[in-house]
Amino acid sequence: ELVKTNRFNATQYIGGLDGLVMALTSVALLDLAEIYESDVKTVSHFITIRCVAELLGSLIGGKLYDTYNTQVISILTMLMAFGTVLMIPISGTLALALAMVFIGGLSFGAFDTGANVWTIRLWPENSSPALQVYHLSFGIGSLGLVMALTSVALLDLAEIYESDVKTVSHFITIRCVAELLGSLIGGKLYDTYNTQVVTILTMLMAFGTVLLIPISGTLALALAMVFVGGLSFGAFDTGANVWTMRLWPENSNPALQVYHLSFGIGSLAAPLLAEPFLSTLASSSSEPLDATFNDTVDFLNDTVHVWTQRKNATSKESRIQYAFGIASGFYLIPLVSMIALYLVDNGDFKLQDTTPTEVSSGEKEAADNARFTRVLLTLLCAHISVYVALECTTGQMLTAYAVKCDLHLTKSSASHLTAVYFSSFAASRIMAAIMLVVSHIILAVAATLLLIWGSSLEIVLW
Repeated sequence: ELVKTNRFNATQYIGGLDGLVMALTSVALLDLAEIYESDVKTVSHFITIRCVAELLGSLIGGKLYDTYNTQVISILTMLMAFGTVLMIPISGTLALALAMVFIGGLSFGAFDTGANVWTIRLWPENSSPALQVYHLSFGIGSLGLVMALTSVALLDLAEIYESDVKTVSHFITIRCVAELLGSLIGGKLYDTYNTQVVTILTMLMAFGTVLLIPISGTLALALAMVFVGGLSFGAFDTGANVWTMRLWPENSNPALQVYHLSFGIGSLAAPLLAEPFLSTLASSSSEPLDATFNDTVDFLNDTVHVWTQRKNATSKESRIQYAFGIASGFYLIPLVSMIALYLVDNGDFKLQDTTPTEVSSGEKEAADNARFTRVLLTLLCAHISVYVALECTTGQMLTAYAVKCDLHLTKSSASHLTAVYFSSFAASRIMAAIMLVVSHIILAVAATLLLIWGSSLEIVLW
């Protein structure tokens, strides 16, 4: 059983890398056009060729997995993927780069087909739960991506909607309130209707709202999209946790570990995804831009710093809508797969009614146990409320703080700073059992250092 679990986790990991390479190609498309002295139309053939190659790879891979050793084919496809991904930007000629993309697409298609079949064969009587956890992990990873992306894009959203940081920070408040309501509504929906249908609908809502946030036209409509998206996030997160535990009622710990780790990985990817699309102020000189602030107000109410420029400088407008478009696209992958799986197996996953077990102890002991349970649950809820509030405010305001505080970091540096934060966040979810013991000490030390030197010493902020 341990070997099966390890192999399943390996397929999830490689599936995540497949998504990473696809998103990386999207982000790097303009740079690839520069490297090969071509235009966007030509290098966009990378995407077309990869899709065609993945289709062919899935057909060829099915035959290979049926004929030869499964592990050998998986190793060879991963080796092909490793080599071709490495060669894409350094091939020397566009034709050779397109060939690398084609070969890589063959390996991705073959591996994806084989990994799904392999998962089903590992658990012939219980393959649906494994595939559903794969989908749920991808979904929660997309949720982490969107939440962290809002953090990195906060200043650009303020520019797009001609507002200030204080106003656009309501995105965070509204989303948190909506997620709380969504978790309550989602609990009822998951108890009443088909689990798969509700999950598909929440992911569809998330896909649409994330796409519309930066292109809504007005701030009010953007806030409405954030609220609707928050409802879907809250409903999905609550339902996915319960669904995972019901899929593996005897031992759900490994599946839950992968699920929550996926959120951290998605959060880590967001700053790296957003950074190329952020607005910048670049000088044409190789020397640093000699600029001074004519007017600076407090952090939250600062709409735009007025710059006096003594060098030739040009502003690059925000293109953050592309980052949000890519993030919303991540929802399409598990969404399409879940719809396909629902057409094959539309069963529900609610627990069957069970008769309550009799209490062998006396009434006084039972009352004491119930009282202890309620007190413990209340304290745990209070602790998690404070913990998540700290997580949300720190993670989602860090980029804006780094740019607007006395250090005045660039948006690029601030996005890298946020990536460092979320990399630690993701790492803690890998070793959650150990981190639980020391997390409060880490938080206390970090909070003290930030309070004293966070706005004056860059090394402390990092």
